[in-house]
Amino acid sequence: MHRRLAVVVTGFCLLVAGALPVELQAQRAPVPPEKRALYNQVLAVQDPAQRVQAIEDFLHKYPQSKLRVYLYQRKVSALFTLKDYNRVMQTIDDYLAIGRSKIHSMWTATRSQWSQAQTDDSLYRMRFNYSVAFVNARAEKRFTPDEVQARRAAEHARQALELQNSAFAARAAKPGASSENLRAVRERETGTLKRALNEAVLFTVRDLYTGRGLHPEGVRQGGLGSCYFHAAVSALAGARPDFIRGIIQ
Repeated sequence: MHRRLAVVVTGFCLLVAGALPVELQAQRAPVPPEKRALYNQVLAVQDPAQRVQAIEDFLHKYPQSKLRVYLYQRKVSALFTLKDYNRVMQTIDDYLAIGRSKIHSMWTATRSQWSQAQTDDSLYRMRFNYSVAFVNARAEKRFTPDEVQARRAAEHARQALELQNSAFAARAAKPGASSENLRAVRERETGTLKRALNEAVLFTVRDLYTGRGLHPEGVRQGGLGSCYFHAAVSALAGARPDFIRGIIQ
């Protein structure tokens, strides 16, 4: 449990590190004063629940704003603080639904210097955090992800692993980047992604254990004189179903 809870902090810190305020960047496409003022008001909100609401209000008023790429990341960070993992995953899906090409154009429209590798890093961060949210939702039992979310978690973990080279190249290019620290971060995040991929795949094969999933009543002895074995399996199915899923791969 403690190992999984630590993943929450990793995901949250990763997003905060990658979401710099627009007002600190040189603008290529000036933002209208009214929109800029409302955006700055959103950034000033400290309470995470209120910040989520302020972001949703902004996006409702300006659904096509290029600032969406910043606000989706900030919303994910706030939702991680609230441990609202279901909405974390929904928000990340909304971000990725914009599409890579359009996401890249939004970043380049609001920053004076932006590379394809940095766009890959932003996509990597979101896919990584979807995987983190899935793992922690299950570990903390705050809600039960459905099969669609499990399949998406598996796919996001796979694609994040594919994006790692480009994402970490972008981080290495930043002034003051430490290659030793980046290696440690990459190793840790790779382990997180592989664990998320494994858990998501196992989650989607529940039909192997009948439609209800793995449960004690699903154990059948039949005519064999092996009640000792079936009793142990039935107890494990009730107390530690993930253990059984983990040894059948």
